[in-house]
Amino acid sequence: MAHIEKFKRKDVARVCNHFERKFSGDGIPDNRNIDPTRTHLNYNLAEHNEAQMEFINRRCAEVRCNPRADLNILASCCLFLPKDVPPEDERRFFESAYRFLSDRYEKNNIVSAWVHKDEGIKTSEGVLINSPHIHFAFIPVANRDTDKECISAKLVINRCDLQTLHTDMETAISNDFGRKISILTGALKDRKLMSMPEYRKYKQLQRDIVEMERRKTELQDEIFDIEGTDFRPLFNTNEMIL
Repeated sequence: MAHIEKFKRKDVARVCNHFERKFSGDGIPDNRNIDPTRTHLNYNLAEHNEAQMEFINRRCAEVRCNPRADLNILASCCLFLPKDVPPEDERRFFESAYRFLSDRYEKNNIVSAWVHKDEGIKTSEGVLINSPHIHFAFIPVANRDTDKECISAKLVINRCDLQTLHTDMETAISNDFGRKISILTGALKDRKLMSMPEYRKYKQLQRDIVEMERRKTELQDEIFDIEGTDFRPLFNTNEMIL
């Protein structure tokens, strides 16, 4: 599955540091779902060697860029490795996704395309399950017939784009592999696309359900233990005050 998130100016540096794993202070990541011992396995598929912030500043200077502080000047499409893609085809899958997204949002707007292999999802027992994924970061530049290119996430990532992203991506990657690759599975097919906040809430709800099921089992065991003992009140029931 994939989801797109947009970022304002004030958030860009922080997000780029996250993509590149530039940890502040003692070098320990704030995100507890990151395993620093696996960070060296991450790789960037972007076809330029320009630093992310340098690229962003240069590209913003080349196009019309409204100086508003609330302007979304960066977008990221985060795509997870599907379960039906074996580990040995991981890089092939992300390279295929990169080609599709490059064509869709144009190569000259690509900031970076970091594949993270050091980040996962923690179970209720605290075990980190690795979830390889790519952050395809790009500047949402809109092409207008009668005007200069401009940065506009509203025009680039519009309703039509969001509604067709998954199906178009699935078709392109499946054609590359010569077989069906499921980008979106299960009930999420009806949702089509989730924003990052929605995705985080979705994953948290899943973890909550697992924890509640675990707690339910514990309570049922306690009830079973209580029902299996003889009931002998430790007080005189006639003296109970109601």
